[in-house]
Amino acid sequence: MSKVTLDDLRADFLAARKRYSERTDLDWRDQRRKSFDIPQFASYYDFLVQQQDYPPETDPGYEVAKLAKQWMVWLTKGKNGALLWKLAN
Repeated sequence: MSKVTLDDLRADFLAARKRYSERTDLDWRDQRRKSFDIPQFASYYDFLVQQQDYPPETDPGYEVAKLAKQWMVWLTKGKNGALLWKLAN
């Protein structure tokens, strides 16, 4: 099992965010849309996994929210937190 690197996580997140934007016709570059930042996506992940009406994997934002949650876990553990935050936003 290979170890996930910062670059891997960043690339995965950016790709997932782009796919989410394409599926939902939302532009993640739109600065007015605060729902596209890391903490918001991480909170959305928490919301999705608590839902009991449907599997969270069926939500279009699940993939990017899950990756955002991983980023937040790294931030809270202090693993290159400042650099990670800068790269993510």
